[in-house]
Amino acid sequence: MMSIEETEDTTGSINSIDATFISLENMAPATVIPIKVSETEVTVFCQSSGCTKPIFKKLNIPVGYEHLHIMRNVILYLQSNDFLKKRPLTKYNEITRQTNFFTFITKHTQYLNDGVPLNVYEEYLRYRTKQSKISFYNEMLSIVEPTKWLLRQKNYALLPVFTTDFISYLAFAPDIPSNRYNSTPEPSLVDLFGAQNCPYNDTDMIKALRLACCFFNEKLGTMRSDLLQDKVLQQWIAKLKKNNLINPLFSACFQPHLSIKCKMIYSQTSPDKYQIIKSAYNHLYKVILEQKNPLTIEWLCQHELPEASKLDRKTTKLAWAKRFFNRKKGKFATYSTMKITYKIQSLSSLTFRFLSIPSDIEMFSIQCLLATESIQRQGLSLHTLSDFSITDKSLQLGYGKGRRSANSATPIYSRKNIIHDTLKNYHDLMSEAQTTLPKSEQGKTFPYKSKIISSGAISSSSNELDSFISLLLDRNSLMHAIFSEETGDEGTPFLWLLERLVKHNNKHRLERIEYSRKNRVRKKLGLDAIKLNSKHSVISLSPTAISMSRKRMDDSTNVYQKGSKPTSDIDSNGSAEVQAELTAHSVAMKANIYNDRSNSPQKIESHRRFGAQIGELYEKEALKISEYIKNTKVLDMQQVRKILGISNSKDEFEEMLESIDLDTEIWGGINYQGQTLIVTTEITAALITGYIAHIKKELPSVRLDSEQKASMLRINLAYLSEMLEQFPSNLQQAGKDMLAEFDIPYPSLL
Repeated sequence: MMSIEETEDTTGSINSIDATFISLENMAPATVIPIKVSETEVTVFCQSSGCTKPIFKKLNIPVGYEHLHIMRNVILYLQSNDFLKKRPLTKYNEITRQTNFFTFITKHTQYLNDGVPLNVYEEYLRYRTKQSKISFYNEMLSIVEPTKWLLRQKNYALLPVFTTDFISYLAFAPDIPSNRYNSTPEPSLVDLFGAQNCPYNDTDMIKALRLACCFFNEKLGTMRSDLLQDKVLQQWIAKLKKNNLINPLFSACFQPHLSIKCKMIYSQTSPDKYQIIKSAYNHLYKVILEQKNPLTIEWLCQHELPEASKLDRKTTKLAWAKRFFNRKKGKFATYSTMKITYKIQSLSSLTFRFLSIPSDIEMFSIQCLLATESIQRQGLSLHTLSDFSITDKSLQLGYGKGRRSANSATPIYSRKNIIHDTLKNYHDLMSEAQTTLPKSEQGKTFPYKSKIISSGAISSSSNELDSFISLLLDRNSLMHAIFSEETGDEGTPFLWLLERLVKHNNKHRLERIEYSRKNRVRKKLGLDAIKLNSKHSVISLSPTAISMSRKRMDDSTNVYQKGSKPTSDIDSNGSAEVQAELTAHSVAMKANIYNDRSNSPQKIESHRRFGAQIGELYEKEALKISEYIKNTKVLDMQQVRKILGISNSKDEFEEMLESIDLDTEIWGGINYQGQTLIVTTEITAALITGYIAHIKKELPSVRLDSEQKASMLRINLAYLSEMLEQFPSNLQQAGKDMLAEFDIPYPSLL
């Protein structure tokens, strides 16, 4: 062990013998200024909704406006710990809103000379409402927050950015936007085409959607497993993987009649490797024809083959598929009639990628399945295979939510449950496929080949999901017959919804095609292109609509295959707390906003007034605190004994409580005959002090989840602080000492 003298010498002090040591004093810079601190600009590390990677957003005060204290305070706030500890999505939203606020100020050049008006927040709200008619409740909270933050600081008047104007800014800030700044609720699946037009409720829709998702994965999985029974095909897969030829565009969407002379191909691969691809696909098509799986052949004809001519309407689908393959040569062929020549343009669905990786159809169905558990768009975009928790007996998924610091989890699905099997099979196949995916896509739950499919805008474009849905809706198809047989009446709501989605979005697609035709003509004439002004918006089977249905439905829905016994999706969901947590919300949020809601005028009006109701709640906080204090008595042990009628001689507070049955609070208060009694003891002081610290710690997270709940916590915080002040100073200190010695646990307030 080194002595004190030796330790001092090794620092390179003046007395050190070794001249190679340099004094730490000499090494230290004269001043240290953190590079991220600036009075005029800030860079925030944040993340926008739906993006998988964090980004940096910069906000700076324009030249000439540096003297405006309100802008300097925003920069200071965005560098504060109170802001930096927020979730990345929240930080992104706030800095975006402050950027809009800065833009507003710089448009008013008169502020440079006249100063910022005291009603600047009201002026900004008026400016924003001219731009859009949406609700600005959340935006105004963000815009005013830096001023509130400043006035919450200790000795705020001494801060260099402070002026007395800040107090006026807050005083003249507008009330929370009321009914004239209306917004309607996000629609659920039932609301997409008007709740009054839908014969089903949200529970029916969620049950049907879950069944359909499981059906899609089961049928496509069967197609895949049947094809993989061929051993030669397995050898081709291994060879393609070895040569990294599963994912390139020219192999994942194979065009049989392209040669190596095509630039798209020769620029990316060699003739030898392209010959491997062609030979592999020749064998794949041969296996499809030989196995004669009716669903696979139907899917092949639906999405991959040219449509049969009128002369061939009576030709079976298998016979039609055989016309595009030369058995003698073992390769693709064209088919000609007197008038026209047919050929396969591309294989984009039944490919070697399909044999190795879940298709985009399967990814979309799993995305919808997860959305039925209230996982929203950002949670889906960030979801990874590591979020799956699988044991021998059950399966559960974790997920995050942008506005919530705590991670959430789905119900636990037990074995022999259709959803359990669907999710596990998907996870297993995706895990095996990781080595074939690009590094940027590895680990993701949804590495789509075509990202547009994730939007759920069915029939708005031409992709494999659109073709699959068209096949499902074709009442003459085998796919439709099998779906109807296996799901029965429970699958009907999903078909009802799909038919209307396709019919509606087809109108938008046809409009877009017509605009493209007109613009091609205009381009030839040398005219500028015209912008699409569609009369029909696109309606999507989106995670938002699905999760809204999930939030409104009865939480006890079970999904099972027709003919089998129902098995519970979850272990337990009886309590309000569990039901709320399963949808990643607080109990109050679940009950007040989502349960049993519809688009009736009364419900919409209630939702629109949500912001105003919160504002009114703030105004009543002080009155509630006063009422609580009026009904509370801070007493010593002797006074409490007298009120409670206790005659024993027990001196300890906890022993006294054990001797009688009382309704007590977690922080030590006693509820008795409509009053709250607080006993001035060391343990009560410790409990109140600890609970105050607990509220302060969790309040920021609670505010993100429920402003109403946060308001009640602020009331409790002010109330308990006032009560603690009435304790003698020696007991307050004793309570702090006890709290430092013992770890007193408190339940989460989320």
